[in-house]
Amino acid sequence: YLFFFKKWNQFEGNKKFGVIAQDLDLNLYSTPINTKDELYEQKRAEAVQLAKEIESRPSQNRHVKEERGLVPVGDYDEEEIYSSVQRPQNRSSSSGKQKSKQQQQQQ
Repeated sequence: YLFFFKKWNQFEGNKKFGVIAQDLDLNLYSTPINTKDELYEQKRAEAVQLAKEIESRPSQNRHVKEERGLVPVGDYDEEEIYSSVQRPQNRSSSSGKQKSKQQQQQQ
């Protein structure tokens, strides 16, 4: 669980295994940014500010905490961290309540 201790850089990690992304064209995966646009600096500053606000909000979500480097080291296996469905405790869905009422009415 090395990723709990430092940020993971996929491209640096790939270099260690001899994989180099020299043919990577980011335009295939995103929209190019026009840095010559007259509003570019303003939009960039707004985006940076918004990112700071979002990232500074506390979260109880394990995956958000992991992205922020806040997940404590422990005895967690991959199933528990990545594959399990996390469900709120002490909550029942309204559809479950409706089904239960319908079953009681039918009896």
